[in-house]
Amino acid sequence: MWHYLVKGFNLFSWEIVPRIYPQFLAFLFYRWENIFRETAILGMLGIYTLGFYVDSAFE
Repeated sequence: MWHYLVKGFNLFSWEIVPRIYPQFLAFLFYRWENIFRETAILGMLGIYTLGFYVDSAFE
């Protein structure tokens, strides 16, 4: 029983994860950039987000 579980975990950790890791990181950084961009735009419109504090720091 445990042999199949260990075999499946090794298959997942050594074959599948390295294949999807670069795409996962690319998607993660893409979403992170979008979130910061959206908060900056909303903050410049007056909504209290990160961009509001950045915009008010320059005034």
